[in-house]
Amino acid sequence: MKIAIVGSRTYSENDYPLFCSFMKKYFGEEKDISFISGGGAGIDRFAEWYAKEKNIHNEVVKPDFIMYGKRAFTARKIDVAKKADVIFAMWDGWSKDTRDFVVIGKNFGKKIVKEIYEGDGYDYLIDSAFPGEI
Repeated sequence: MKIAIVGSRTYSENDYPLFCSFMKKYFGEEKDISFISGGGAGIDRFAEWYAKEKNIHNEVVKPDFIMYGKRAFTARKIDVAKKADVIFAMWDGWSKDTRDFVVIGKNFGKKIVKEIYEGDGYDYLIDSAFPGEI
């Protein structure tokens, strides 16, 4: 199963343990998984760390500014959504990019897993659903 790991860039290292608990909660029993992430800060970084710790393949898809110009970020979201079987979104509740990613995934009929979490180390889960609506 290919899991797109997407989310807000505002999360800090303090939030990584919660990310790990979400991975275990949703995908802990899966044997054959790989990640797709965007190589940015926050959740993308968490995907890289977790993949390395658990020996999970992580495909990093960077935006192609040469080909797409200022539409590179949208093109990347579409590319990642097409490749993924499931989209896991850890959202801070206001990031437009994460919200847009989930909408794109839903438009492609992907299963959406979302966790809405304030961030910065607080153990305060606002909302969670499988599959989710944002």
